[in-house]
Amino acid sequence: MHIKDILIDKGEDLYSVDKDRSVRDTVILMMESDVSSVLVMDGNRIEGILTKQDILTALGEKGDVVGQLKVADLMSQNVITCTPEDSADHALRIMKQNHICHLPVIEEGQVCGMISMWDIVMATNDSYQFENKLLKRYIQAWPEERRGTGLKLIVNNKFRHPNDNPDSEN
Repeated sequence: MHIKDILIDKGEDLYSVDKDRSVRDTVILMMESDVSSVLVMDGNRIEGILTKQDILTALGEKGDVVGQLKVADLMSQNVITCTPEDSADHALRIMKQNHICHLPVIEEGQVCGMISMWDIVMATNDSYQFENKLLKRYIQAWPEERRGTGLKLIVNNKFRHPNDNPDSEN
């Protein structure tokens, strides 16, 4: 699965703010939009990213004054990105290695979306559920004369062939 596949399902909604915007106003935007990060943009150029975690950390360190600060005071400036062609596994590795939960998606130098760890988890789960349904249908359609032959079952922590006497041990 690629990031572009996730963006198709998720949509390409992108929330951004100016670095001079107040943290308080940005928090209101994040709450109203139900997002946990915003890009800090100057035109088409990414200047940084502000996440819910950045805000919580600042609240713990600075207290009530955080709402009066500017986004530039809290944003992370070294923004790590991915591309639409990257695999979901690759994006998750990047997130894990860098202890982050959000990646802007860049195509031909332009931001085309934002992906979160949650987006990847949900898309991967949907994919696994679909594969599981297909496999169950395949198994159910297996010819009866071949079903169960050569399989070993584990019963009470002992291997047993389905045709064996249940009282004998293997």
